[in-house]
Amino acid sequence: MQKSKADNRTRLVPAAMKISVELAKQQLAVNPGDARALYLGAVSLARLGHRKTALAWASRALALDGQDSAVLYNVACLYAVLHRTKDAVRCLKKVVRSGWRKEWIKNDPDWSSLRNTKEISVFDVLTQLSRSQETAGYS
Repeated sequence: MQKSKADNRTRLVPAAMKISVELAKQQLAVNPGDARALYLGAVSLARLGHRKTALAWASRALALDGQDSAVLYNVACLYAVLHRTKDAVRCLKKVVRSGWRKEWIKNDPDWSSLRNTKEISVFDVLTQLSRSQETAGYS
């Protein structure tokens, strides 16, 4: 019996996440202050179920460069993956205000857990921010 593409993806994703974490660890061994390795590794750690370590890595990335939109965006993604809605939205608002492309956010699979929850829809946040930016003359 032939395996479906979905079966193959389900099997391959954890292996890819493990490789991602190992590469991040290698990079951090050479450059402990690499915020990118920290935030990318954090999302992979979260997907592998290592919640505490993922949050610690994200905290380190924020401490290194907490105003950088790439750091904020990827930490927001981590919070979304971990279903930490308030933290994810807090970071997302900062990201959108910095000029991050909203189209990217709308299509990023990391946001799937928050797309249409009862608590908040990511699209609602984007719409609210877009309106406030237009009113303020930022569009």
